[in-house]
Amino acid sequence: MNFNETSIDRQSKVEEVDFSALKILILTFLSVAASMAMIYEFSAFSISLNYLSLWLGLSALFIFTVLNILNAFFIKHISMLAGIAFLETCLPIVFYPNQIFSINMVGFLLFFAFVLYGLLAGRNHLMNSIKIRFFSVVSLITPKIVTGALICMSMLFFTNCLSYGNGVCTESFGKSIVNNALDASTPIVNIWIPGVSADQTVSDFFNSFAISQMSKVKLGDGFPENINLSTGISEIPKLLREKIINKFSSDIRSAFEQTTGPLDSNKSVKSEVFRIISEYVKKFSDKTKAIASIGLAVLIFFSLKGIAFLTYWLVNLVAFLVYKLLIAANFAVVNYETRNREFVILP
Repeated sequence: MNFNETSIDRQSKVEEVDFSALKILILTFLSVAASMAMIYEFSAFSISLNYLSLWLGLSALFIFTVLNILNAFFIKHISMLAGIAFLETCLPIVFYPNQIFSINMVGFLLFFAFVLYGLLAGRNHLMNSIKIRFFSVVSLITPKIVTGALICMSMLFFTNCLSYGNGVCTESFGKSIVNNALDASTPIVNIWIPGVSADQTVSDFFNSFAISQMSKVKLGDGFPENINLSTGISEIPKLLREKIINKFSSDIRSAFEQTTGPLDSNKSVKSEVFRIISEYVKKFSDKTKAIASIGLAVLIFFSLKGIAFLTYWLVNLVAFLVYKLLIAANFAVVNYETRNREFVILP
């Protein structure tokens, strides 16, 4: 049996080219600006552990990802996408002119590779689809761009955490970690030891510790046997109360100093804890310090990756709304192409 071939004329193909150089420049400029803001804020966070810088950096990463999703939809030429990816990921190296051949450069190159991979994956999916399925495309772009950015941020954290390359955390960074850890633990400590705070001086801290534990104390020799501390320290005469608090505070402090060494009564608990940790860390070898810094960088990466993963849907939604807004504003236009297809029928 012979089948007749029937040719059905289709609408001529609309060539997919980028006509507006100005619009491409605008997208490129915004992407580079978002990238540089992101690198700057994350770098500031890695030095000072300022959480405002962290949230500003994450916000810049959010904007950067949205802009690159738009780049994948609006820009068709692979060479242009590669050029934009290179500019937005490698221009921020100007913040580190003395570290071009350091591990930071490896981070920026990985950043470039992941961004380009994400852009091309989205672009290829779009070019091979009959219909534009926005969320199907962005699911290929967002994770890769975010991963590349966070790898770069983690490497910045690793290098900025080191002081002059000798494997020792900078003092401001170390103090920030210690202070934030102590502040976070204070509400938990207050459950068992009410009234104490890491902001107190060492002397005040041990006095508060002593007062909170008075009902559990056996005073021993030198104190009247009829004193009942369980009824409340305020019921005891002032001079005797001060004597009891000082004795118990001194006993607790002596027990601590057997482990920590002498403590300065006039300095804050935060200051003394940082000093003790610093003296302990300085005893480590450079190799151990480097491994610890790598561990911190990995922890930062997975922590931020977890936060970012929970916001993928929001990034994609915002990108979709901006995409639709730009289409409505005639910044970009959706064209249609009817493709020729060979098929068989029974006449």
